[in-house]
Formats: sequence, structure tokens, C-alpha cells
Amino acid sequence: MVNLTISECGDFNISKINYDEEEAKIRERNINLLYDLIRIIKDNNCLEILRSDSKNYNNIKLPNKFITFYKRYYQYNKKTSNQKIVSIIKSEYKDLMFKVQSYSQSWLLEEDYTLNAVLTNSMFSRTFAKDPGKQTFHQHFAAQWLTLLPFVEEFQELPSGGNNALYVYKGKIVEGKDKKKFDDKVIPKSIDFSWKYRFKDKTLNFYATHKHTKLSGGSQDNQYRDVQDFHLQAKQCIDTNLCFLSITDGPYYLLDETTLKIPTTKLKHLNSPLFKGKQNFATNIDNFIEETIIYIIKWLESNFIKEEIEEEVKKLNILKNAVI
Repeated sequence: MVNLTISECGDFNISKINYDEEEAKIRERNINLLYDLIRIIKDNNCLEILRSDSKNYNNIKLPNKFITFYKRYYQYNKKTSNQKIVSIIKSEYKDLMFKVQSYSQSWLLEEDYTLNAVLTNSMFSRTFAKDPGKQTFHQHFAAQWLTLLPFVEEFQELPSGGNNALYVYKGKIVEGKDKKKFDDKVIPKSIDFSWKYRFKDKTLNFYATHKHTKLSGGSQDNQYRDVQDFHLQAKQCIDTNLCFLSITDGPYYLLDETTLKIPTTKLKHLNSPLFKGKQNFATNIDNFIEETIIYIIKWLESNFIKEEIEEEVKKLNILKNAVI
């Protein structure tokens, strides 16, 4: 249920999501993190701790560089333990040194030479900075945006694996701990987001997969096939209180689907009868609000009489124009 008045719905707006702008900020952060991490590595006192096998750091005074680094790139408060600070920085250190060692071995270079080159050559350093695309940045960014919508309740960003992961299998939700029940010939698709829409005594449960894909290629095509498989499983759903959707962002999904005789985009192809059933559809973040609201209104109309939902439908129709 939209917990806003009609007037408040008219005043509600949300900026269009801009992945490229946010990704640029993350890349800049990752470059700065890389430089600061190398400066820590070049400090002998810091390096001694990073190379230590000790299991307990709570009883020692950490170098100021450790505290400053953690405060700059992670959430720090007075209760943050030395153990956690060292653990995070050690993880960053090991990831970087793996890259440095691999590169140095490939080009027969000394590791110190490679580290100095990273620190002094801004173009070269980009080879070693973390890629936001590989940090599931786009998924986290979309999740933050979705939680701001007034018709989205109890939003969850779900784990991609393990017992607590959720999968769509033959139109139903299956927990990770029950994966053994799957047919060996079927590869279940994990769900990235879940949320609810409630009205009076009924609940509409949403489950979504999210992909952000820029250009065509092997791994990108695999992501597209994953979304297709997600919809093939979701299409079998007969529970009218469930809705499965894919949020496919990035220019890749606006390209033509070349396997078809009549040109259509990959996004539109996902909404063709081959993949779309009554309880699933494909969208992207630009059209999410309008298309999800249309689905909610249809659900309301099938479960309640006109007089019950009149005000709610009016609110939802106003919110369709919330993106600025």
C-alpha cells in the first residue's frame, strides 16, 4: 500500500538512475584506495602486521595509517575492533599482491618495481584498481534506488548462493538448502531482489533478477541466457500473488536480437510469448516504475472491488510520473 497522501504522491519524485556517473565515482574511490594501500605496504611497521600470522590484534596499538585507511574507505565507529580493521586491510593487501605477483612473473619484473610503477603511473595503476563491474556495484546501486520507492516494502538484496539464497524453479520459490530437489537437467536461477506490495489483507510478492550489461561478447551473452532461463522457469508460475521480473540495464539489452527474422531488441524479446507468462515480465530501471505499477493495478483490480481500490489506484497512477 502506498503510505502517502494523494498530494504527497504528486510531490514525490526520484532522479533517474545513472550507472555511468556513479561508476565513475566508484572507480575514483578504488584508485585512491589503491594508492593508500601501497603507501601502507611501503611502511615496514604496517607490512610486518600484514605479513603476520597472528590471530589477535585487539591488544596492540595499530599504526595510524591503518586507522586512517579504514575510516576513509569503510564504516568506522568506536566499537570497530582492531581485529576487523586488520582483517579488511589484509584482504585488500592479499588481493593486490596476487595481481602484482602475477603481473611481475609474466613480465619478469621485481615486485617492488611493479608497485612503484603502480604508485607513480596513473594510467598503469588502472590495471590494478578494482573494477566496479566485478564488485556487483550495479546491483547494489539499483537496490539502493529501489528501496526509495513508496510502493516497495520489505526490500531485500539476496545472497547469490548458499542455503539462504532463493531460486525460481518451475514457477516456484525454492531455498538454497533445497537445491538437491532440482532436476539435474535444469539449472535454477538465483534471485537477486525480493520485496512486497500489500493492500488490505493481501500481499503481492515480487522476485527479481538484475543484470547490467554494456557490450556484446561471450560473458555478456551468458548473462542474457541466464535471464532467458530465469523467465522460462518463472513462466510456469500459476500463483497470482507472485510476480517474477528481470531488470536488465545497460545498452546490451537495447540491441537487436539477431536470431529473429523480424528485428526486435533483446529486452522486447524477453517479453515475447516465448518467455513471458501471466506472472512474469522483463523491464529495465528506466521503465521499472511505470511497468511495475501497471502490474500492481491489474493485481488490485483482480482482487478487490472498484470502490476499495479507487484512491490507491489514483496514487499509483500519479507515481508513474515520479522519475525526473
